[in-house]
Amino acid sequence: MFVNTLAPQSHPHQNQPTKLIIQLLIELYQIVITIRNITINNGIGSPHTNPVTLEDLMPHVHDKTVPGKVRAPYPGEIPGH
Repeated sequence: MFVNTLAPQSHPHQNQPTKLIIQLLIELYQIVITIRNITINNGIGSPHTNPVTLEDLMPHVHDKTVPGKVRAPYPGEIPGH
């Protein structure tokens, strides 16, 4: 549970509020990643985000010739389709 760490600290080098905020941000990030994987991931690999277009691509192909180096596959590039 959360402990009130916003009271003045007895030791000036103890930075408990910052540690608490960082811990909360890490936990929130892990929750967001979990939700993202549940909604986007089809169970084969993991999605990649194109850093230029900001698209979450699943399935995806790594292609050095496109901006961001990740793109959606062409129809003939998906095995079994």
